[in-house]
Amino acid sequence: EDFSYMLQARPGAYVFLGNCPSSELHSDTYNFNDEIIPVGVSFLENAASAVSKGVEVEFNAEPVDRTRFEFALTYLSAKYKDFSSVDETNPLATGTPFACTPVPPATACPINVAGNRLTRSPEWKLSGGLEQSFDLGSVGTLTARFNTSWVGKQFTRPFNDQPYVIGSYWRSGARIV
Repeated sequence: EDFSYMLQARPGAYVFLGNCPSSELHSDTYNFNDEIIPVGVSFLENAASAVSKGVEVEFNAEPVDRTRFEFALTYLSAKYKDFSSVDETNPLATGTPFACTPVPPATACPINVAGNRLTRSPEWKLSGGLEQSFDLGSVGTLTARFNTSWVGKQFTRPFNDQPYVIGSYWRSGARIV
C-alpha cells in the first residue's frame, strides 16, 4: 500500500472517510468523492493537543504466609492544551461563558476547551485487594480474594459540563478459586 511508504518518512494515520458508493480503491473505475474533502480536513485539522502528567504509588505486602494485600493510589492531571469543538447540544453556547454569534454561513461556534480535563480521565483512583490462600493438602489450594476500587469523577465530553459527567464510584468484587 502506498500509505505504508509515506509512514516511513512521516508519522500519520489511515482513516476511512466513507467514500461510498464507489469501486475498490485500486480499480480503474474508482471515483473519489471530492465532497468529503472538508470532512477529512476538519478531522485532521481539529486533532486535540493535550498535556498529561501523573503519578501512581503501589504497595504490595505478604505480612504472613499465604496472606497478601495490595494498595494503589493514582493521580492524573490530563488537560486539553488546545482543542476547539462545537457543542452539538448548545451550538450557540447560549447561557455559557462561550456564548457567541456564528459568522454566516456557519451555524455554530467552535469553543476552545483548553484547560478542561480530558474525557474519561479521572483525577484520582484508589484500589486495594486482600488475598488469602489455604493449603488443602493433596486436594490443592483454595484462594479467596477481595478487590475494591474507587474512581473519581470523569467527564464524557470535552466541555466538562453537566449532565455529561460520570460521578465517582466504588466497584468491588470477590472470588474463590
